[in-house]
Amino acid sequence: MIGTQKKDRMLEMLFSFVRWFFLLASVWMYYGYYDSPATHAFFLAAFCLSTLYMGATQYVLYKNQTERKQYIYITRAGILFDLCALTVLLILTGYAGSPVFPIGYLIILHASVYWGMKGAVVTSAALIADYAFLVGAKGHVLPEQELPYIVMNFTFLAFIGTLGGMIVARERKHLGEKNEYESMAKRDYLTGLWNHRTFQEHLKQYGEQSRPIAVIMADIDKFKRINDSYGHLTGDLVLRELAVELGRIFCGDNGSVYRYGGEEFAILIPPTEIGAAESRLNLLRDALSAKTFEAGEGVRFTVTMSFGAAIRTGQAVPDLLREADDALYEAKRGGRDRIVWARAAAVN
Repeated sequence: MIGTQKKDRMLEMLFSFVRWFFLLASVWMYYGYYDSPATHAFFLAAFCLSTLYMGATQYVLYKNQTERKQYIYITRAGILFDLCALTVLLILTGYAGSPVFPIGYLIILHASVYWGMKGAVVTSAALIADYAFLVGAKGHVLPEQELPYIVMNFTFLAFIGTLGGMIVARERKHLGEKNEYESMAKRDYLTGLWNHRTFQEHLKQYGEQSRPIAVIMADIDKFKRINDSYGHLTGDLVLRELAVELGRIFCGDNGSVYRYGGEEFAILIPPTEIGAAESRLNLLRDALSAKTFEAGEGVRFTVTMSFGAAIRTGQAVPDLLREADDALYEAKRGGRDRIVWARAAAVN
């Protein structure tokens, strides 16, 4: 899903730049070939409105995430704007014989991105109706030699609307399935966190860089007792809720959280956030101390975690991971519910 949203955002950026290109092209075509005192003010008004709308669209695309309402509204409304803008441009540059008519094919494909086959067919029908209006707009009989041109334009609109919609809808379905399979391979099914395999891949990528990185190993204290006393379903509940807390505190640029295996988690901290890592771990400990879990029949219990952390200062990745593991075991031996850093001098 995230991959699809990222590609949709890139596609919207592309459509936005295409709009700017055609806006500039319309200025060149109008003043170069179609300028008329009767339509001059109309063109200027359309140009100003288009510039305002497209500027607002560009701002929203850069400032908002794909799931935000502003982003959703303005990207969908962009298709309606494109239909209106194309109609105005056709009127100003020759009606049914305008050289900008093929822009309609791009609008059909844009609609099919969000609404699949239905969007392509509806947009195609709207363009056919629009074109039919323009064909008869001048109120005179069309020259016979223009008839094949007009008929083929109608035909291509219908074909692009049908075939283009089918192709785009099919490709997006395949893309969604591919993203889902990739997510299943990289995510832990129970918690939704990155899995052990992804942890090793990301750690390897960091290892290929020369910058420092912090690795934190986290383990739920006495988790076996929770499973034995309250059952594995309760244990699974604990894992899921702790994953939520970990993901809330270490997210985005703050770090990445992984389910390492069993009741153990791993956290990778990028160079810019190493200094704040311990304070975030203490935030997590505070959140856990205030959190209670229910095991049915009024039974409640709390959970603590131990943390072992190490900072890469030139050592190989396997050695870094070993240091974090050793620090975790030291936290366990020291009484649990604590944070132990390997190479304390590096942290200071």
